[in-house]
Amino acid sequence: MIRAALISGFATLALPAHANEFLSLAMDAGAGVHAFGTATSAGDAQTEAMGACSKLAKGCEIVVTRSGVCVSLAYDYSNGGFGVYTAGTAEVAEREALPHCASYGNPNCQTVETVCAK
Repeated sequence: MIRAALISGFATLALPAHANEFLSLAMDAGAGVHAFGTATSAGDAQTEAMGACSKLAKGCEIVVTRSGVCVSLAYDYSNGGFGVYTAGTAEVAEREALPHCASYGNPNCQTVETVCAK
């Protein structure tokens, strides 16, 4: 699955999820761009995330790659700071992403997107 979004615009492409997935998040925080990719291997998930992110920005980097978890991204639009939190459920990942983002000195964090691997 590839999910890509301009953090400020949410241009998103979503495909069906697969069992036993790896989930990878690529970001160019300065450009306000992120993309998720899922696949049955970590490398393939990273390749998908980077490919989708790189179509939107030039400075994309892999931020996290995990299997069988939910990843929530919080972003501070005022300074480009962000926080990423992984957990077993979307609810926990979302709840913890905001304080995690704020702990890096980002006062205006907002939850941007939460994606779960199967």
